[in-house]
Amino acid sequence: MTKNYSISAVILSKNSEKKIEKCLESLAGWADEILLVDGGSTDKTADIAKRFGAKVYFHAFSGSFAEERNFGTEKASSDWVLQLDSDEIVSDAFKKKCDEILPGTKCAAFKFRRKNVFLGHEFTYGGWYHWSQHLFKNLSARYEGRVHEKMVVNGNVGFIDADMLHIPFDSISEFIERQNRYTDLQAADIIDQEKDLTRKKIKYNLKVKPAKLFRKIYFNKKGYKEGLHGLIFAILSSYVHFLKWAKVWERTKNRKKILIVRNDRFGEFLLNIPAIRAVKETFKESKIILAVDPYVKELAGKVPHADEVIIWKNGKHSLFETIRFSFFLKKKDIDIAIIMNPSKDTNIAAYLANIPERIGYDHKWSFLLTKRKSDLKHLGQKHEVEYNLDLVKLAGVASRHCEEDAVRLFSDEAIFKSEIASASLSFGLAMTGEGIPLHRNDHEEFFDNTIAIHPWTSDPAKQWPEERFRELALRIVKETNSGVLIVGGPEELQKSAIFNNFDKRIDNLTGKTTLVELASILKKSKLLISGDSGPIHLACAVGTPVIALFRNDMPGKGPKRWGPWGEGNVVIEKKSLSDISVEEVMKAIIDLVL
Repeated sequence: MTKNYSISAVILSKNSEKKIEKCLESLAGWADEILLVDGGSTDKTADIAKRFGAKVYFHAFSGSFAEERNFGTEKASSDWVLQLDSDEIVSDAFKKKCDEILPGTKCAAFKFRRKNVFLGHEFTYGGWYHWSQHLFKNLSARYEGRVHEKMVVNGNVGFIDADMLHIPFDSISEFIERQNRYTDLQAADIIDQEKDLTRKKIKYNLKVKPAKLFRKIYFNKKGYKEGLHGLIFAILSSYVHFLKWAKVWERTKNRKKILIVRNDRFGEFLLNIPAIRAVKETFKESKIILAVDPYVKELAGKVPHADEVIIWKNGKHSLFETIRFSFFLKKKDIDIAIIMNPSKDTNIAAYLANIPERIGYDHKWSFLLTKRKSDLKHLGQKHEVEYNLDLVKLAGVASRHCEEDAVRLFSDEAIFKSEIASASLSFGLAMTGEGIPLHRNDHEEFFDNTIAIHPWTSDPAKQWPEERFRELALRIVKETNSGVLIVGGPEELQKSAIFNNFDKRIDNLTGKTTLVELASILKKSKLLISGDSGPIHLACAVGTPVIALFRNDMPGKGPKRWGPWGEGNVVIEKKSLSDISVEEVMKAIIDLVL
């Protein structure tokens, strides 16, 4: 029969001088082009291939057979591409079927039968006589995966009823040597691709799955019909599965899943960023899961070193809610739980979830914890950042110089600028249509020349008089040529009415931003002025200077514990907040920004 098509044979090889000659002989006179992708042979593989007219390309193996095959495909110039290993032999029946089918087919790829030979014995049973998909129209398919790579086809797939002979191993030693290399790559694939690789799954694949695989090969797939060859093959195949997952266990046994719970207000949460960073740096391969209040979830997703954010609402929970949360945590297969804000419900949930190491403070059912620390925060002897760093030391986190631990929402400045600029632009241009009274045409320029004020605190004892914030806003626009943005949360919306229609250079955004949008506004602002509140910590997290107004007669609530963390900030503190004058704050503003 006349051959009315062209075909390129792509062969992957490395040190295959003992086997490649039979492969090349089976292609001679039929393949229009033979391409050898050699992974760095040190024997005569390349010389043998050249004797058969093959084009030899040296391509260092990078750990992915898919990459090797795609490289060879890119070099092929024929209508069709047949991908081979150097230990495969193309049968005459296969070539005849290709001559019959390929010229007029509408299929983009074909599967064919692969008959494997194990220690000189051709297999029909045991699952080792199967369909293989390595024949395709040029430019119609690509490969994905490291080992046992898969072809992704753009079009229909047909079937060729013919065999390809595969002779991979001449001895058990060769089988074990090769599988040792392959299982290295397979273990890496599992670790990279498994989103939730639990201890339970690893144990199952080590203890149970090898026996199931033996049963499947030897009994279900009738490997016993292959005699002693079938028995040895079934045992070795089960061993390979065990070896692969043993390597997964070896590489992940020191990885931890660490839950860090801080589900109160967003300001308190932000002061945990240095502790989160310290945990991640100590357990470099760990997965950090943050449990936060729903209001904080979007903001928590911007924290460096956090891999996952889950919701655990602040406040008292019913027993049903606590048990349900414990079941949720148990499925996460968590190794360490660090409970940053003391909570009886959280301690119960961590205990019921069987988390091996549970760390927290010594009250609110602390007997459920495995490690606990005396809670001396009420004394206000150090900053909240330092208290948080002290707690995570119980997990084995190395001591740190606190001055180095900036509270930052992004570890990469380029990503930080991109995210914040995007949110700022979206907020400034798009959200004005929702009733936010921005009067400037050039929003970007306006945001660059604003001073933000957050006039409220959650504790009335820490509140600077609102009328003084109002007076301060007026003086800022008159004396500094800057606009003023009043910012705050939804709970402060009603109180913010005193700033509405106050001055055209003063815009009230209270209750009209998410926390991430507020972060973008603070990043663009020159300065934030506030009492003891969450926004001062958010401003620090985006690198904006803060002027914070504090009472200093309440140790547990004073600036030593709750003041802005980091350099470039100003704290004005007095026993009575009413003793802090507008003039004093204006002087601090002028010193910082003018």
